[in-house]
Amino acid sequence: MSTVVVGATESGRIRATRVQPRPTQNLLSVIATAESTAHIALGFEQTAEELQLFDDQLTAAPVGALITTTLGEQGPTDRFVLSGSNLTWQSASTDNELERFRYELRAPPPACGITEHQVERINVSTRLFPSSMAAFDEDVLFLVMEPDESVTETDRAFLISRDHEPQLIQLPETGKRNRVAAGAPNQPNRFLMVVGTSTIWRARHELGSVSFEPVGSIPPTIRIRELAASAEDLFAVTSDGVFERWSTDGWVELYRFPVDGEHVTDCSVLVTPGGVVASTPLTPEVAFWDGRELTTRADLAVPGAPSSLGWTPELGLIVADTGGVMSHLDGREFVRLPDSKFRLLVRGIAPTRRGFIFAGARGFVGQFVNGEFCDLESVNGVGIADLQPWGDQLAGYARDRMQPADPTQIVILPAD
Repeated sequence: MSTVVVGATESGRIRATRVQPRPTQNLLSVIATAESTAHIALGFEQTAEELQLFDDQLTAAPVGALITTTLGEQGPTDRFVLSGSNLTWQSASTDNELERFRYELRAPPPACGITEHQVERINVSTRLFPSSMAAFDEDVLFLVMEPDESVTETDRAFLISRDHEPQLIQLPETGKRNRVAAGAPNQPNRFLMVVGTSTIWRARHELGSVSFEPVGSIPPTIRIRELAASAEDLFAVTSDGVFERWSTDGWVELYRFPVDGEHVTDCSVLVTPGGVVASTPLTPEVAFWDGRELTTRADLAVPGAPSSLGWTPELGLIVADTGGVMSHLDGREFVRLPDSKFRLLVRGIAPTRRGFIFAGARGFVGQFVNGEFCDLESVNGVGIADLQPWGDQLAGYARDRMQPADPTQIVILPAD
């Protein structure tokens, strides 16, 4: 016979867990925190010398809390002490034979385990705004900064290293709207692709310096808003809403989004193992290029137009709409993810080991982990506009709420 234990979390949700004890075991008690039933442990009697504890975490219990509970009439008064991720149970009664035993349970990591001390920040003192970023390797980022549209300044670039101050890099082409994307990811000889106003460059990093090699040209009619790279090709969405592919043979138009002459400012283009995906919030569809043919899908299982794209090995393609609702491609069909309740424009999605982190308008940063959404309060308000994998961590940059004199802040988050 199994035992079903039901508890209410601090947020009011009802959660249940089913435990199958051995036939000889009797349930001694359900042990919960004194303040709430957010953390539950089950004590089962096995023999007079042993006590088995089964742990099911409903939500994260407060670290360092001293929790006093009882094991019922057959047991002593006990206490739980939480230390880090370990939960220790120890008898507190001096007249009970269980006193000489000490039991430890390893608590699962909390759903949103990023704390303030895990957030690393690097300041870049400049009046320019971040516009594009990619990683040479797990230690060096390449950040492109652009001025406000109303001024005559040109773009600048910085190397962002964990061990050194941000280093100003001279771009090979002066102008605005430079974009950068990682070419040949996971390759030992990693390079970046940089596009300027008229030239495509291959950038390599060695001994603190960056070299640029011209590899192609850009027609005056193409004004790139977003860029992605595979091992051999470039993919872009332009300000006219055109999904373009570049190879050594030149530029090829893959798809023209029906934007009705509107100027595209926000868009997404993403290289996945199954092909390249592009979208713009001005139209309800997503364009897929598998290397041979172009298809579009508008059955995205979200009410609004797509604002950002992401990909993880577990969920596949992820689509976020302009209202913060998300779905993912499950086989051949899009399936809506649980309601995030975060009603904001999503601007970036980056995979983690247990889900993904996403950045939205107004400086919001959230996480989808173990099948649930939660916010990362420790970095809320930083203003991350985009997220990029950086080794085993994630790097983003501050953009919202910036004043001209404010330094740009590079934010490093754990990927787990």
